[in-house]
Amino acid sequence: MVVEVSILDFAKFVGATTPSARIDAVRRSKDPYQPAHDFYKGIREAIVLGHANDDLAVRLQEAIRRANARRRPSYEESAAGYLRFTRRRTFDWLEKPRSFRWDEGDLRVRVNPEIRALLRGRATVLKLWFSAKPIPTQGRRAMLHLLRHAYRHEDVAVFAVQRGEILRPGVPIPQAEAFLGSEADAFLGAWRRLPQSSS
Repeated sequence: MVVEVSILDFAKFVGATTPSARIDAVRRSKDPYQPAHDFYKGIREAIVLGHANDDLAVRLQEAIRRANARRRPSYEESAAGYLRFTRRRTFDWLEKPRSFRWDEGDLRVRVNPEIRALLRGRATVLKLWFSAKPIPTQGRRAMLHLLRHAYRHEDVAVFAVQRGEILRPGVPIPQAEAFLGSEADAFLGAWRRLPQSSS
């Protein structure tokens, strides 16, 4: 049976630094997707639709207004961080990029960035990271490697929205495919040993 997860779910697993954190990452990825439980869905969609319809600031404010009290502070920080990012550099929206997948054995990782834009004249594919927490080092490297694998002819980056950081690939991970393949095996091993979520 093929197990399909998002690039963020896989990156959180790879970046986890303790056994319990790795198991928790797998357990959360087993929960069936429910839009109402997708914490950043509103602000993420506002960014994509705002670019596509040339009304970004309006869409962001509407997402903040619609957010509940628990989500609103994160939405406000995300909107502010994203607007600073687009206004401080030459940024020209192109499109929402098509998604790809990375298959390793029975694990399928959806590589689904939100943004394709010209950054200072160079076509760049961006994956957005909305959490205020820093991206764990190995998780960041995994995301960037998978993005670079999928979009070989363009620049790629991860943008930590609330922190205002754009993270680009550095020196390639030595034996990257072997490393990520072993991580995929470990993810599948944990997945198969954990009970299916009842939610």
